Amino acid sequence: MVTQLFMAAELGPQFFGNRGDSGLDAHAYAAWEPQEYSDETARRIDDAVRRLIDEAHQRARTLLSAHRAALDAIAVALRREESLDLEQIVALVGAAEDGSPGHPLSLGELSESQAS
Repeated sequence: MVTQLFMAAELGPQFFGNRGDSGLDAHAYAAWEPQEYSDETARRIDDAVRRLIDEAHQRARTLLSAHRAALDAIAVALRREESLDLEQIVALVGAAEDGSPGHPLSLGELSESQAS
């Protein structure tokens, strides 16, 4: 992503692949191939990759934390039932996201609340 598809603003629109590698074909990165850029550029590429990984990790943690109640409700329901269908998941997430103190943690309670 960083070396071939310009996914790091700090490196600009530069292609750092090997000669003959278009960046859009199926050639995989091979660490044993000689690099065609300086050690300083390699360090900048590594820094850009680390930044992207750190940002993605932080975003995932933020999203999981923000939706913790819904994840917990789904986990409890899945411990009691083998599977959940889309409607059940939507209901669990909706109840958990509403912040209602007694959101349904079991499918039995969920079915009762949907019936009324």
